[in-house]
Amino acid sequence: MPTLGSSDYFNSCSTDLTPDGNLAFSVPQNYAGFQEARTGSAYAGYYSNVSANESNYAYEYISVKLNKPLTKGAIYELSYFVSLADYTYDLTYPLQYQNHSAAYFSMDSLTINSNFRIQQKPQIVSNKDVFLNDSLGWQKVTGYFIADGGERFITIGCFAKFSELQFNYINEGTTGLNVLAYYFVDDVSLIETDLTIPNVFTPNQDGKNDFFEIPIASVDYKVINRWGNLVFDSKMMNTKIWDGTCDGQTCTDGLYFYVIEELNVKGFIQLIR
Repeated sequence: MPTLGSSDYFNSCSTDLTPDGNLAFSVPQNYAGFQEARTGSAYAGYYSNVSANESNYAYEYISVKLNKPLTKGAIYELSYFVSLADYTYDLTYPLQYQNHSAAYFSMDSLTINSNFRIQQKPQIVSNKDVFLNDSLGWQKVTGYFIADGGERFITIGCFAKFSELQFNYINEGTTGLNVLAYYFVDDVSLIETDLTIPNVFTPNQDGKNDFFEIPIASVDYKVINRWGNLVFDSKMMNTKIWDGTCDGQTCTDGLYFYVIEELNVKGFIQLIR
């Protein structure tokens, strides 16, 4: 618990009870609702209590030490799954959900003597266009980053300010200046991955090396020509494969440049027909 907020660990073997006699930290039933583990018999959980009044923040985070320090310059893929709790401990608050969950990797453990937001910039942030509102199943949060080297801890939670969040309520018509959401977290996975990008391709339709693509399926990229003009955008085109054309026209032979904004990676590609 890097802040004073007390994130939780739930396990099917727990017999702790709430004051009214219900299971508090068990799986699938616990004080925050009913949720089967995605795998195994346990998961963690955290509150994301964000307020328009900065003095009323109450952030919680889950933080653990990694098995070994991260390697400088290596590319890592992080994935974990979140599930919105059925209710919160304070039933006077309406059940809410938001579009943010994130992970921060640090060399040292974080210790903040308050409930306030951790202000470091997380390396991995969930898709801001997707609400994390599934209370029946699990939603995946994933992303890639390049390690500075020596990171030994991962911290998961909400790193966003109130003004940066989009949120909504389970009950229509509810409004308020607080975001009180609780998320279960399961199946956290951190994997070092290779990123070998070819620097030559030959789109001559001979069935050999006719396409250029980044070998990480979830990463988008752009291709620009030597004059800085956009030639291809995988997100805009909804495909990760560039066939050597632009707006339906054949691109000329020569040097092009790719940009992977998510990883802050740039490089060149030689187009030869």
